[in-house]
Amino acid sequence: MPFRYSLYGLTLQSNLPIPGLLPAQSEASVDVDVTFRRPHREIGFEQAPWYISHALGENLAPILTVWRSKDASEYRFLYCDKTEFQIDRAGTRVSATWPDGLSLENTISYLVGQISAFVLRLRGSVCLHASAILVDNRAIAIVGDTGAGKSTTAASFVKQGYSVVSEDVTPLLERDSSFFVQPGYPRVNLWPEAVKSLNGTPDALPEIAPPWEKRYLDLQKDGACFYMHAARLGAVYILASRSSKQPAPLIESLSTRDALISLLTFAHGRYLLEKAMRVREFDFMSRLAEVIPVRRVVPHTDLAHLDELCERILRDFRHSAAFVGGTAGAT
Repeated sequence: MPFRYSLYGLTLQSNLPIPGLLPAQSEASVDVDVTFRRPHREIGFEQAPWYISHALGENLAPILTVWRSKDASEYRFLYCDKTEFQIDRAGTRVSATWPDGLSLENTISYLVGQISAFVLRLRGSVCLHASAILVDNRAIAIVGDTGAGKSTTAASFVKQGYSVVSEDVTPLLERDSSFFVQPGYPRVNLWPEAVKSLNGTPDALPEIAPPWEKRYLDLQKDGACFYMHAARLGAVYILASRSSKQPAPLIESLSTRDALISLLTFAHGRYLLEKAMRVREFDFMSRLAEVIPVRRVVPHTDLAHLDELCERILRDFRHSAAFVGGTAGAT
């Protein structure tokens, strides 16, 4: 029997159970078929890679290399640990294999992150590299590059009783001139330093999968909360480089032009764009920047200031919601 899950507004069907994901409703139609540990389809790929990451893994191989098939029907993702994915152009089929010594949990970390973001893009969606939380029935997207602190900030909001809508990959949906965040999965992934700051010790939370250092906060346990429905987007906060100087944490408004540049900069997987995708993404982000407040946030280098950062974001968000002529809780 196949297993069905809900992820980023899509229904996934898998030949193996996927830990950490929420089961899909039984009547939901399948959007993406996921196959683990079976031979990939025999397809000829171009000899020259389409994309090679600049960052290198521990074995000095590129963290990610991507090829396109000669007939433009498939993509091949190869990670430096030899985990490999094959994705059809329609974003309806994903297959994954991994070498001995790694595990399904390692592969799932790629699946729910970069791979799902690319599948969503193939299907016409736009994703921010962001964590999203629910405040007064609206989603706040906390955006930034890897290591900027978006997941840590989201986990700090969880400690204050707020729900998470999505983690790392934040898919956006436009409907009736409004923008919505599609729900992800009920976990927040954290580095040991963040776990220590939030929970007292770096090993207070379970590991995602060895040998990776990251751990995860289970949003279905210990009073934590996950919001499993689409939420109207209320604001976007772009995390800039941290500062040890006063008055950090600091929040600054952005012009529409600067907001657009920032949104395009932090689109998830912006380096994996074909021409048609780039045009679609630019048009989408232009409309978003016109109607959604976008702020630049300078966090403090000391994680002891996390509560203060969350408080300033909340104060700014509620002020901007009132300023535009409605309550933040309006739907």
